[in-house]
Amino acid sequence: MREGYLYAPAQKELFNGVKPGDRVSTGRLTRPWLAVTHEVTSVLVSGWPGRLLRVSVVEPQTEAEQVAMKEANANLGRAPAFTRALAVDVLEELSPGWCSGSMVT
Repeated sequence: MREGYLYAPAQKELFNGVKPGDRVSTGRLTRPWLAVTHEVTSVLVSGWPGRLLRVSVVEPQTEAEQVAMKEANANLGRAPAFTRALAVDVLEELSPGWCSGSMVT
């Protein structure tokens, strides 16, 4: 199980009302995927306002999902900064200030 961070702009309906314990899924095997960043300071803030979520990548279940995710992540290089996913489980919501590195750890 891989954990990481996902920034959810308020204008993306997919994330409206999600809370820890919820599963968010794209519902498709093609773009747009969910980009789960490995380091909180590398999160791409795409639109404001938004929410920063710590998530766990849901592993692909079916053979079609496994093939789609293998192909989606194949061109990311040897040490990618993010993982493409079809679904994530929301673990917690963090302050968006973490994205800019302005939070003390």
